[in-house]
This record gives sequence, structure tokens and C-alpha cells, in this order.
Amino acid sequence: MAPRAPASVRTVYSILADPLILGTTCTAAVMSLGWYYYVSKKPSRILDQHITKKFKLVEKIKINHNTSLYRFALPKPTDVLGLPIGQHISVITTIDGEDVVRNYTPTTGNETKGYFDLVIKTYPEGNVSKYMAGLEPGDSISVQGPKGAYSYTPNTELDRLERQYADQFRVHHTLADPPTDWQQGVGFVTKDTLAAWMPAPADDIQLLLCGPPSMMMDIEKATTDLGYTPPRSVSKLTDQVFKF
Repeated sequence: MAPRAPASVRTVYSILADPLILGTTCTAAVMSLGWYYYVSKKPSRILDQHITKKFKLVEKIKINHNTSLYRFALPKPTDVLGLPIGQHISVITTIDGEDVVRNYTPTTGNETKGYFDLVIKTYPEGNVSKYMAGLEPGDSISVQGPKGAYSYTPNTELDRLERQYADQFRVHHTLADPPTDWQQGVGFVTKDTLAAWMPAPADDIQLLLCGPPSMMMDIEKATTDLGYTPPRSVSKLTDQVFKF
């Protein structure tokens, strides 16, 4: 009697010899590889500042009498909007035969996959906000972006610039709850902080502000008290105090 092949070899042979088992095994393998590729691939960033894209409204949630959350689907469930911090998108509509553009900042970040949200208040005189209020799920909007005069630089890059250009560039961090070995500012950014670290008011300087509403209100007042030009409610690129 000829010696028998090991059990593992006999199992492989039986799979190869049975078309049904072989087909099922191959199908399962292909599905597993497909699922692995689907969940592991890097999300696609959808925005392209040179191309107008359409996004479909999939949900509209009323927040109060004049404000709603609008949720727009991205092409794929794994896609992210790809909006850099500090920038915004432009919604383009046609009203009375003319293109009208309004800028909005989504309330969802780039960690959100498959959709993005806009929270919009409807104003009686606001053409685009009234247009948005009339949208129903299934309708689409035209979007361009990213837009914005500035983009954020990571703190590590700022620290590198300070080391490289110490005579021209300074960085001062202020933490409300610092670690025990912290050597810089502690607490909140105050008028005294600005006076110590910001350039004096002049035609060739600009302050860039970003933060939660309560912080922004305090700093706006502080900059005005220090003699800077009071900021507008919606900043322009030439403003001495620019608010994101």
C-alpha cells in the first residue's frame, strides 16, 4: 500500500477536487480582501478649489424657529470633505438669473466620513439663507472650496520657525491647565498678555484671532482698549484685527 499524504495535503486536494467547495472558498477570499481594502484604504478628500461640486441634502434638522442643520452626503461613505482648519466653503446659487455666493464653515470636521453639516440661520433679507431654508432632502447645492485667506500651521512648525528666526519670530503659548513643568503663560489670554506679546497698533501689523465665542469677545474688547482698530463682525483681509 502506498503511503498516505498528510491530512493537510488531503484537505487541500479535496477542496481543489470539489468545484462547489473551491468556488465558495474563492468567493469568501475575494470578499474578505474586498472588505479589507474598503475599511483600510485612506479616505478620499472631496473638495477641489478649482472645481464646483454638487452635494445632495440627505437630512434637514430644525434647531429653532429660524435655524436648521443641513446634512449633505459625500460621494462615498468613506470620503471626508477635506477642508483645512481656518478655511470655508462657498455655496453658489442662482437667484433671479444671477449667481449669488455665500461662505459657510461646516460644523463637522475631517474626521467625519460620508457627510458634512452646515448650521444656517435664515434671515428675512438673506437670499442664500432663504434659498437653503427652502431645500428638501434630495435637493443638491453647488459648492466651491476650500476658500480662505489663511491656513493654520501646526504648533510644532511654529516652534521650529522661532528657533530658526529667533530675531524675527516669537511664539508664546498660554494654557489654562498647564503641566507641572510648564514655563510659559498660565490662565487666559488677557489685555496684559496682548500688550506684552503683540506688536503695538500700526498700519503694517495684523492680529489674527480664533477661538470660542466667549474668548473672542474678551480679546476683541482687549484689542480695542489697547488702541487697535475695532474688528468687524465679518473680517476682511485688510483688517488690522482679523477674526476667523
